Amino acid sequence: MASEPSSQKRLVVQADDLGSSHAANAAIQGLFLRGAVTSTTLITLGPWARDALVWHRENPKFAVGLHLTHTSEWNAPRWRPLLDETNVPSLFDPEGYLWPSVDAPGAHGDPQHLLDESRAQLAFFLRYGIRPTHIDNHMFSLVHNDQNFENYLGFGKAADLPVLVPPWALWSEARQRSVSESAHAVVPHLLTLENGWEAVWDQLTPGLNLLVTHPVLDTPEIRRSIPGWEERFREYQLLSGIDLKLSARHAGVLLTDFAGGRYGD
Repeated sequence: MASEPSSQKRLVVQADDLGSSHAANAAIQGLFLRGAVTSTTLITLGPWARDALVWHRENPKFAVGLHLTHTSEWNAPRWRPLLDETNVPSLFDPEGYLWPSVDAPGAHGDPQHLLDESRAQLAFFLRYGIRPTHIDNHMFSLVHNDQNFENYLGFGKAADLPVLVPPWALWSEARQRSVSESAHAVVPHLLTLENGWEAVWDQLTPGLNLLVTHPVLDTPEIRRSIPGWEERFREYQLLSGIDLKLSARHAGVLLTDFAGGRYGD
């Protein structure tokens, strides 16, 4: 990312789970057009992934990262790996889908199978002629196991892309050393909209901040798919109801993405 003074508060407003549903795509695309988010991440396994990739190919100014996905926790639809069961059998649960729990990749997944599936998801993304701005991980399921954590960092290095690491995952000196030695690991200060915008502006710290959101429209599809969909719709309303660029300017905050873009200058 572009070099900024260490005292500068920088904020990425990220909408996760693009491609997971039409309700997510429509919400996120509309928010981009309003200037209400600065980044998104794509689930390549989602039924609406192609729709999202085609839209971003036609709207290349909007930043989209790769949301590596190795769990499938929702009611419907459930996701399967891009690779078949012959190649990555440890990633399939007894019903033939990805395991549902966040610790499942560490408990059940062969590290090589997880790495192979990650490579397949990146290859699918690149097929549309778009290069992701960064890499992160759905539910951060790859950081609960030390080998998977190291492979995750190595994947970012091999792809030559920033790889997002949550601060809470740095629980050992070995992990802290791996991240400090990595030219691709990015460890932002994480924020949510749980307590509204006022709390976000109050909690920003010097350096890189990441506001993680999951906006969706209120549709029959999303009501059927995701327990707790109401919170995601509330995030959509909060994002829609603010002039982000003006508010950031008043707060002395630089809006950015993981490619170093600047918004609202």
